[in-house]
Amino acid sequence: MSMPPNSSNQITFDKNTAQKDGLPILFSNHGSDPFGMYHFLTEKAEWTGKLLDVSALSPLQQTFLAMFEVAYETINLEQHSGTHPRLGVVDDIVLHPLARASLDEAAWLTKAVTTDIGNRFQVPVFLYGAAHPTGKALDSIRRELGYYRPNFMDNQWAGWTMPEILSVKPDEGPTCVSRARGITMIGARPWVRLYNVTMISTDVSVARRIARMVSARGGGLPTVQSLGLVHGENSIKIACMLLEPNRVEGDRV
Repeated sequence: MSMPPNSSNQITFDKNTAQKDGLPILFSNHGSDPFGMYHFLTEKAEWTGKLLDVSALSPLQQTFLAMFEVAYETINLEQHSGTHPRLGVVDDIVLHPLARASLDEAAWLTKAVTTDIGNRFQVPVFLYGAAHPTGKALDSIRRELGYYRPNFMDNQWAGWTMPEILSVKPDEGPTCVSRARGITMIGARPWVRLYNVTMISTDVSVARRIARMVSARGGGLPTVQSLGLVHGENSIKIACMLLEPNRVEGDRV
């Protein structure tokens, strides 16, 4: 696969594992690399986070493949439950252009690695944002696939929550889902900001009502997406995504 001009920097990925409170952690060798990844699993939630400066474009296919390989070797979605929604072991990867990088470069890199991920790991992959031909939004894909509907105790997500044959065709990979791996969503978009508010309460319906009032979808603040979740034993959380932080900041939420 050809690379854009000025793409000579080499990026490496450190496939090491560590333990924190008896639970596995996957981490990268940050150093001076423009690529940083953290992945941790707890009994309550599973997260994958990644920051990529695509101003240092290079052959990153091996980096992504190594990250996915370690995640799938370590985590089985069928054995996982938590209070945060997810559709796969590596649920969502978003590439943001930083420094001199452009959104087009981020979208190019997203599409370049998607085929490798779908084919090698036989995982359905859905593109969103600038990487999608029509700019499809992440929350639209999530709604189509049932991301927001808890399937355990009305406030938790356990195992794979959908039929094994997808009703929505992925952009890459099979339509048949591995229950141990789930699916993944990969997109490119400008920088967003996450803003969470925790409240001392055990009534998750309160968090859901507030989240709907705050969100653009519920008639609240424009460019804000929000979700009400259980957060620990005695608290709830309103998790907000500020799609245009220069327009609507956390103080307005």
